[in-house]
Amino acid sequence: MEKYKCAICNKEDKLNRSNNPEPLLEYHERVCIVCNHYVTATRIYQITKAGNSASKAQFANDLVNVIRLAYSLREAHLASMALFQEEEE
Repeated sequence: MEKYKCAICNKEDKLNRSNNPEPLLEYHERVCIVCNHYVTATRIYQITKAGNSASKAQFANDLVNVIRLAYSLREAHLASMALFQEEEE
């Protein structure tokens, strides 16, 4: 199996899992499972808002909300992974 570096954080994935980064990056690039939360949040934004912001201010507000959602998803994932690792030990 081919090793790769995440196109967002540049870390090598030790578990060798990768995700499709579209729409943030090109399809041929790969992102790690942690950074994939940013991709997921962006996809949710595209589906719910369809990019139809009424103004630049609204767009900026929507973008902040997407970043907050991505961060929350990432933190929840990291917390669950830490609990999982504690249970294994």
